[in-house]
Amino acid sequence: VTARTARAAIEKAQELQPLLIVIDLDAVGCDPFAFIQQCKAEQTLQQIPLLGFVSHVNTGVQLEARRVGCDRVVARSVFSRDLPTILQEANNGNHSC
Repeated sequence: VTARTARAAIEKAQELQPLLIVIDLDAVGCDPFAFIQQCKAEQTLQQIPLLGFVSHVNTGVQLEARRVGCDRVVARSVFSRDLPTILQEANNGNHSC
């Protein structure tokens, strides 16, 4: 499930209670840091792991995502390569992202 706005993403996550929330930290037109903070502030979403992916050269974005509460941040290439494993781990209840 995808969402175009942070509010829509929050609402969908609250409704569906996913095993993992994946965030494109390079997404244009949204504030992924505010979304991460909102997820961590919502009691119904606090326990859902957040996985952000970003270009490996955006080290500032990586650091900021971790600072505001993203549970795991990976390079876009790692995310693409490891997506099947990431999803399998989430499905098996491995919440380490």
